[in-house]
Amino acid sequence: SYQSWQGELKAATDLRFGRVVVTPSMSLFSKDARSYQNLLDGAANSNWTDWGAKIGIDTTVEISDRALLGFRGSVGTAYRAVSFAQGATADFTSSEASAIGRPFLAASEVNLIWKPQAWQTIKAYAGIQFDSRVPNSPDPYAIDPSTAGAVTFQTVQSFYFGGSFKLEYGSDAATRF
Repeated sequence: SYQSWQGELKAATDLRFGRVVVTPSMSLFSKDARSYQNLLDGAANSNWTDWGAKIGIDTTVEISDRALLGFRGSVGTAYRAVSFAQGATADFTSSEASAIGRPFLAASEVNLIWKPQAWQTIKAYAGIQFDSRVPNSPDPYAIDPSTAGAVTFQTVQSFYFGGSFKLEYGSDAATRF
């Protein structure tokens, strides 16, 4: 089983410069993820908790009456506590490893929003995320508890992209943009 939660407290303000809106922000965040796996030869558990702060900027440029181009970025750091535990059912052996890290976190995104009609919105976006201290377990499948060692950290970059199509309805949908 897997369970996670995250929360963020963010302060931001919009600064308008003609067709450009710049939104600087500061935020405090917390994330927690827990995984419990029962396998044929044993079990494995992992816990990962972050508490941190980041600053960001979101810029939107109105390129026409129906299109917006956006750029978003943030940098921050966190207190990260991680633990892995594993055990084998055959010989009742178990091991546990934990570590604390202070990662550097960064993210950037570009997006395009187009409104062919006042009640239609099409959005496309792409971004990259960077984390300097992602935890790694020597034996993530709990096959052999004797191979468990110290939790190590690795640098990870992840890329994403996507899009959405939104239709609005109601008495004021035709007057919005």
